[in-house]
Amino acid sequence: MKWLRIIQVLMVFLVSNGALGNGTIEKNMVITQIKAIELANSEAKRLGYAIDSLDLKVEPTASDRNSFLKNHPGYRDYKSVMSKLNNRRFWAIYFSPKPKTEIVLGGDLWVFIDAENGETLSVIRGK
Repeated sequence: MKWLRIIQVLMVFLVSNGALGNGTIEKNMVITQIKAIELANSEAKRLGYAIDSLDLKVEPTASDRNSFLKNHPGYRDYKSVMSKLNNRRFWAIYFSPKPKTEIVLGGDLWVFIDAENGETLSVIRGK
């Protein structure tokens, strides 16, 4: 399990540094993808999540609210969360329970990290 986590972090590092992707750094973006993941992990732990039991997914580049909603239209109804993301660039980090033999419902978590200053803008917790 520890090796899987190391591989995930290594892949994120390679993509964010251009080895596996375009490697562009966006204007005004100070927080790297790796730093955003570290901050999101800390937030998830603070909220009581056992991150070793979760899979992690992160968009390849920082997003804005409209881009996020284009890729995840089901979250339009989370108006209080979306208002906090308005006019901001952010990393959207998604944690989901690692699949076992049964279907898992709930227990997932979105953490939105400001791409300029590393602030946790908001979270969406699964039910």
